[in-house]
Amino acid sequence: MAEKNFVAFGDSNVNILAPLQNEHFKIYKFKGVSIKSILNKKDQFNDIVNALKKKKFDCAFFIFGVVDMNFYYYYKTYEQEEKNMMDKIYDYLPEYVSLVNNLSASNKCIIGILPSHIPTSNFKKMLEIYNTLSPKKYNTLSPEKIKNIDDSDITISIRNERVKKINSILSAECDKKNILFCDIYDQITQNDILNDIFYLKHNPHNIHQNYEYLLLVYLKKCLHFFKATAVSISDNPQRFFAFGPIRIFISSQ
Repeated sequence: MAEKNFVAFGDSNVNILAPLQNEHFKIYKFKGVSIKSILNKKDQFNDIVNALKKKKFDCAFFIFGVVDMNFYYYYKTYEQEEKNMMDKIYDYLPEYVSLVNNLSASNKCIIGILPSHIPTSNFKKMLEIYNTLSPKKYNTLSPEKIKNIDDSDITISIRNERVKKINSILSAECDKKNILFCDIYDQITQNDILNDIFYLKHNPHNIHQNYEYLLLVYLKKCLHFFKATAVSISDNPQRFFAFGPIRIFISSQ
């Protein structure tokens, strides 16, 4: 059987799939890029189109959306004082799914966004830290605007309500387009709180989570996506996965 080729495009969270990367699994990371940026067909969109033109991929994964909810929303709402921003984000999600559907790849898979885990008391500090680290080309909140963010707008409960709604819309739209969709929210949370094992406890302001453990959950939940492309990972898992824990995990299925 001929080797199958995979590709993943995403914001920083695409690094969850980094251990899978090899000559048959390519990863393109677009740090700080939102779904809105992709829809505006900026440079990153052209990079995606060109990558898909250069090589035939049996499945393309798309991991975007965290930036829209955790950064773009607050920038537009508090820096630019735009009203009803979450509704506007919800409204452009079907367009995102349609855009993915029109890209060239035998199969596409949209990955749902992960639960927001930063405690309410640390969220404004997280925004301050990421503003300092972000290149000037990114739209960032000014310090005075961060202070003015309504505390009720950054609670972990309201953030995760938004996560669930975003994933619900993406799931429904993917069903319409016959696009694969993977959402592990229920597998990694309890009462809408991220399970402890997925936290990076040494940094309470880190927007990212424990990628190694998340990858194991993705592989268990989304393994059928690989099967959909006629790839039998369990027959030769070493061909795709480089380190032992994943190889053992897959082989046991």
